[in-house]
Amino acid sequence: MGVYDSGKIIKNARISSGLTQEQMSENICSVVALSNIENGKIGVSPLTFSLLMNRAGINKEAYPFFENIGDFKTFLSINHARFYINHWKNDLAYSALKDIEKRDFNHNKFYYQEFLLLETFYQLRSGSDRYDELISRLKVAVGITHPDFDYTNLQKAILSPTDLECLLLISYIYLIRNKNEDFISLCSQIKTHLDHMQLTGKKMIQIQLLYMVIYGSYLLGQNDYDAAYEIAEKGRSISLYNNLHAYLFECTLIYGLSMYMKRDKNKEQALQYINSAIYSAAALDSPILSKMMNVLKEYDISLSFELSPNTYMPKALFKMKDISGFRDGSFDIYGKDVLPVGKLISVLRKEQNITQQTICQGLCSKSKLSKIENGTQDGDILLVCSLLNRLGYSESIFDFFGTPNEEKYFSLLPYLSTSHSFHSEEYLNHLDALKTLGETHPLMMQSYYLYLAGSKDDIEDRLKTYNSALNISLPNFNISKIRSFRLSTDEISILLGITHELTNKSHCDEAFYYFSQIDNYIKENNPDILLIFRFYPIVKSILIRYKYTEKMVGMMSNAIEDQSNYDTCSYFLGSLSTLCYYYARYYKDNLSDDSSCLMFSKYSNYAKALTFIMDDYKNYEVIKKHLEYPK
Repeated sequence: MGVYDSGKIIKNARISSGLTQEQMSENICSVVALSNIENGKIGVSPLTFSLLMNRAGINKEAYPFFENIGDFKTFLSINHARFYINHWKNDLAYSALKDIEKRDFNHNKFYYQEFLLLETFYQLRSGSDRYDELISRLKVAVGITHPDFDYTNLQKAILSPTDLECLLLISYIYLIRNKNEDFISLCSQIKTHLDHMQLTGKKMIQIQLLYMVIYGSYLLGQNDYDAAYEIAEKGRSISLYNNLHAYLFECTLIYGLSMYMKRDKNKEQALQYINSAIYSAAALDSPILSKMMNVLKEYDISLSFELSPNTYMPKALFKMKDISGFRDGSFDIYGKDVLPVGKLISVLRKEQNITQQTICQGLCSKSKLSKIENGTQDGDILLVCSLLNRLGYSESIFDFFGTPNEEKYFSLLPYLSTSHSFHSEEYLNHLDALKTLGETHPLMMQSYYLYLAGSKDDIEDRLKTYNSALNISLPNFNISKIRSFRLSTDEISILLGITHELTNKSHCDEAFYYFSQIDNYIKENNPDILLIFRFYPIVKSILIRYKYTEKMVGMMSNAIEDQSNYDTCSYFLGSLSTLCYYYARYYKDNLSDDSSCLMFSKYSNYAKALTFIMDDYKNYEVIKKHLEYPK
C-alpha cells in the first residue's frame, strides 16, 4: 500500500460501490476535482478522503497526506478537541477549539463542519441551554454536505459519520426539550441508517454508543425498563471491549436505573451500578455529574457518600464564519508545501532537532528512512506508525488503509491492550492470531511478545518475554541512556512491563530507577496528548503504588498534593482507580481528624466505583475488603 495511492483507493472504492463520479462527489467536491484526485493529479486532505470513502461505504483513511503543515496542525487540533471532550476535559477542549479557529480552519469547509459539531458537543457537555442556537449551528454543519437537506426524509440521503453525529445531537436536544414527536421521527430514521451502514472503525462505534445513550435515556423516561436495560447493557459491553469510556458513565447509569426499576432484578446489584456511575463521574470531575444526580432524585435514590458537584458555566459561543471562500480539501499534489507521510515525518523530525539515526534505529536503515522522507520509497503502515510514535505523535488519529494482515493486526489490539483475563480462551485466541501475523512482520511479533508476557505465570518467564519483545527493535537498549533514544508506544509499554515485574521481584530500588527514568524521558520529550495518555497514567499510578508500599510517607504526601498526578491518571480509568486506592490507603493509615476521614471516604468510594464500572469484580472485592472503614 503506497503513500501516493489515495486516488487509486478512492477510484476502486467508487467503482466497487457502483457510484458514478457525479454521485461520489456530490456536495463534497467538484466532478473535475474527483477525476483529478482519482488520476493522481491533485491531492486530498484526510477529512475529504474520509468523506469520499464514507460515500462509497468504506470507512478507511489512507496514509496521512496534508496540503501543508497548517493543514496537519489544524487536523491535529480537531482530534485534540474530540479527545478532550471524550475525556470530560472541557477547558482543554475549548482551548483546542480556539486553536482551530485561530488557524482559520485551514480554509477547509469540512474542518469547519467538524468544528461546529465539536463546539456543540462542548456546549452540551458543559450544561449549556442555548438550544436554539446549537440546533442552528448543527443544521449549518449538515448543510455543508447537504445544502437542501430534508430532515423529514433521510432515506435517500448519503450520510457521513459527521452528519450522523450532528443529527443525533439535534435529536438529543429535541429529547431534552420534550419534543418527543420530533425526537422519535429523527431518531428512528437515524437508527435505520445505522442498521444499514457497513462502516466500521472507532468513530462509528462512538456514534453507535451516542445513539444508545440518547435512545436509552428516552426509553428510561418512557418507563420501558426492559428495552432501556437491553440497550444500556449492550452499550456498556461495547464501551469496555473497545476501551471507549466517553459514554460508559451514562450507559451504566441507564443500566443500573432500568435494573432497579425492573421487578425481577436485584435492587442491591442495581444500586452498585448506579453508585459506580455516579462516583466514577465524580472521580473525573465530569460536568455530567449534576445531571446524573438530578436523575437520581427523580427515582428517590440517595447516595452513601454525599457529593457536591461543581457548577460549570460554558464559555461563549464562537462567532459564525462565512465559508463561501473555503476549499473542499483537494489541493495540488505537486505543491511545494504538500506533506505526504514521509515528508511529514521529515518536517516533524527537523522541528525537534532529531537525527535520522535516532529515529530509525532498530526499525529500518538510515538509507530507507531517507527514501521514505524524500518520497522515493514507501514505508509499511507499522513502520510509519512506529516512526510517528518516536516523534511523539499517535497513529490513532489515522485509520490507515492497509493490507488484510495489517487490518487484522489493528483489530486485535483493543482487546489485548485492555484485557486482564490473560488465561481466558478469548485472550489466548487473540494471542494465537497475533502470533500468526507476527511471522510476517517483526513489529507484529514484538506486539505478540508484549501481550504474551501477561499470560506467563512465572515472573522470570514474563521478564524474559518482555526482553525478547524489546530486543526486536532495541537489542542494545540501556535504561540509563534512555534520553538518547526515541521510543514507540510498544517499546514504552515493554519497559513498563519490565518495571512492573521488578517490583514483583521486590527489586524495588531498580524498579523505582526505571520508573524515574521513564518519567524523566516523558517530561523531557513532551509527547502529544494523543500518544502520552496511553502510557503516562500507568507510569504515574505505579509510582504512587511504589511510594505507598515502600512506606515513603513524605513522598506520598507530596504526591497527593501534586494535582498533576491525579490529572494525568484521570485519562485512564484503570490508572485512576489504582491512584485512588493508594490515596485511600494513605488516609486510612493517617486518620486524625474530620478532614482525613472525609478524604479517606472520598478516595475509597472513587476507587471502588472505578473498579466496579470496568467489570473488574475480582479486584473490586479485594479493594472493598482493604478499604473497610476502621472500627
